[in-house]
Amino acid sequence: MKKVSTLKLMALLCTVPFLVNGQSASRLEIRNSAQASKFLKIEAGQEVPVVNLAQAPATVRNTSKTVKRSATATIVGNTTYDLQSNAAMPRRIIAYPNGKISTVWTGSSEASSWTDRGTRYNSFDGTTWGAAPTAKLESKRVGWGNLSAVTGGEVVVCHVNGVTTNTGVGTAFGATRTAGEFGGLTWPRTASVGNTIHAIIGTSAGDTETGFLAPVYYGKSTDGGANFDTVSAAFGVAAGYDSLHHAGDVGGDSYAIDANGSTVAILILGTTEDVVLMKSTDAGATWTKKIIREFPIAKYVGGITDANGDTVADTLLGVTSNGSVVVDNNGAVHVAFCDLLVLDPDGAGLSVFLTATSDYINYWNDTDTTLIQVPTLLDLNANGTFDSGSDFTGATLVRYGNSGFTLNPMLSVGATGTAWANGITLTYCAVAEEDTNDVGVDFRNIYITGTADHGANWFDIVNVSQTANQENMFVTVPAQIGADGKVHMQWQQDFDPGNAVQGAHASSVADIIYDAVDISGWNWSGVGVNNTKKLDASIVAYPNPTSDFANLNITMNNASKAEVKLVNMLGQTVRTMSVELTAGSNKVAMNVADLSAGLYSVVLTSNGQSATEKIMVK
Repeated sequence: MKKVSTLKLMALLCTVPFLVNGQSASRLEIRNSAQASKFLKIEAGQEVPVVNLAQAPATVRNTSKTVKRSATATIVGNTTYDLQSNAAMPRRIIAYPNGKISTVWTGSSEASSWTDRGTRYNSFDGTTWGAAPTAKLESKRVGWGNLSAVTGGEVVVCHVNGVTTNTGVGTAFGATRTAGEFGGLTWPRTASVGNTIHAIIGTSAGDTETGFLAPVYYGKSTDGGANFDTVSAAFGVAAGYDSLHHAGDVGGDSYAIDANGSTVAILILGTTEDVVLMKSTDAGATWTKKIIREFPIAKYVGGITDANGDTVADTLLGVTSNGSVVVDNNGAVHVAFCDLLVLDPDGAGLSVFLTATSDYINYWNDTDTTLIQVPTLLDLNANGTFDSGSDFTGATLVRYGNSGFTLNPMLSVGATGTAWANGITLTYCAVAEEDTNDVGVDFRNIYITGTADHGANWFDIVNVSQTANQENMFVTVPAQIGADGKVHMQWQQDFDPGNAVQGAHASSVADIIYDAVDISGWNWSGVGVNNTKKLDASIVAYPNPTSDFANLNITMNNASKAEVKLVNMLGQTVRTMSVELTAGSNKVAMNVADLSAGLYSVVLTSNGQSATEKIMVK
């Protein structure tokens, strides 16, 4: 590897054409200023003017140097069409209890045009993988397939309107059915329970029924994919997912779905949209809506990003549209997604900051409802910063959409009856420190971590792919971790950062890799788990990250004596304070200057109930 100059972790600006339907500042609905300030990535009164777009360097959020190697990877196929998703990844691998495995990907053998693009399939019979396929399953050009298991076999649902089935692992697929129920819509996602397949699908056009700009549509099949409901974007209107509350400017692949029993969960993402969870507990008949995080400007479709009404453009927290959702065995929903920063200083167009918020992945569940930033990067040279190459400057096209250092999160839950039944794993792609090509562009690796206690503590990061001078991207995993205790996964690997389809490099052959990480030996007993009841209070920490004092804004419904603890990632209490809190807003300062850099939990306990917040000490 040729040594290149190192860049510190900086939020370098990439400007992209975006949101052509401009909207003047006077038409923007402003959320209340207290709410807006919570989501601004800069302190109130310190808005970034257009002439000063640079962000300060940040210390890495995980200084662990632990790297563990998984089982030997296996090449199961290849492709020259190397764009496996525009944003969130679908489920494309199934690990069966009998040891058999099936997996699919979008494949082609052509160097350009990719007229033979379609779904390629391979399977493991318990002993060996099949030969690498050279042709697609379908009889027409399709892409971005989803693999589901149903009562009678396996089903692949593709973009555009392609459905094909087999009768079991390794058996031949039948004729391709054009699914008119999808109405020519694009980029589907599926999740199956028994013989029911729940499907969501997107579009880049407006919807006349709901008034959404580019919404998510839902429908289902109850006969193993032979027929689907006619999909509709109005499935969540009764729950408040409508054009009165949301612009619905989502677009292709910016969503994820999972189902477990009668519970169905849909995660809806959009760069400047609210992060929305739609949940059904009756197999899709009715829905509830939960806003995981609001975008500071309601129904934003363009214009100056002034969230607090002071006529000065604000740098706001948005999302990359990379996300994952999974339903556990108790019906709780777990979500992961990635952040970016956005700014439109004058109404001329939106710009995005890709790296300032890309050294973590957001984790959330609908039981605790605390948004947790999970560190994702390894500081291998232990210099306190993450050293990256040059591919986030906007001069090259090697990034994947609007994504920074970390992308492609995929969640899995433990199967019922296993020691990890209440555990969650998070698999993702991220830039590997100081691993660049000859012109200084970063390569990526596949990583995995997990939590035994719904996000309070996280295991050491495992580098699964563990390569140098190779690009590892588009990882996909099953929604459940079976009795074998392995997270089975598939991803794409080649020798060039970025993808040829979008012009980052010349066309080449990319390998499709299978691997599995054994998590059965991880400590799933939940050391450091907080089993106390949730306190009806809120905590906002600032500045965050901090290096000296952490200021805690604590809002209480009632006056109370309370204890404030600071707990490290090992579950050890490093600070304890007793405080008298009044009803309403309280400010508590905590000295952290002597603490080691890392992620800490602020735990507020009163009358046997607790509330938590995360802070980063740098």
